[in-house]
Amino acid sequence: MMERYFPLYISLQDREVLVVGGGTVAARRTRSLLPFGCRITAVAPDFSPDFPDSPALTRRVRCFEDEDLQGVFLAVIATNDPQENERIAALCTERGIIKNVASDMNLCDFRFPALALSEEMTVGLCSTERRPTLTKQIRRKIQEFLNGYREEN
Repeated sequence: MMERYFPLYISLQDREVLVVGGGTVAARRTRSLLPFGCRITAVAPDFSPDFPDSPALTRRVRCFEDEDLQGVFLAVIATNDPQENERIAALCTERGIIKNVASDMNLCDFRFPALALSEEMTVGLCSTERRPTLTKQIRRKIQEFLNGYREEN
């Protein structure tokens, strides 16, 4: 039987989040986190041009150091080095930090959902690794619905 993930919604408001990596995947995950009120620190030797900019985001242009995990609640690990990702994931496990490892779902404590957002609604979708296209299509349809929804009085 394929492992399924329970959809758990938690507050990230004022929590420390660490993103390790500056590429496209790290940029996408950072953009997903920004609306949730967390303080994000991103660490990478360089950042892709599409990496977001925000007052809630601090960039450190250098390689990851173990001390970067100090005070972190949630970590996103998205470097181009699978061995380094695994090492950082092990550090997170030792320290009780919730983690998502972009290169290896088996090392993750949670999966990043496909998000549809409105002012008052957050919808997250997660599928098996075999159906990412369907997840994207459903997310788009839900986002269209949320964008067009007007509450009737």
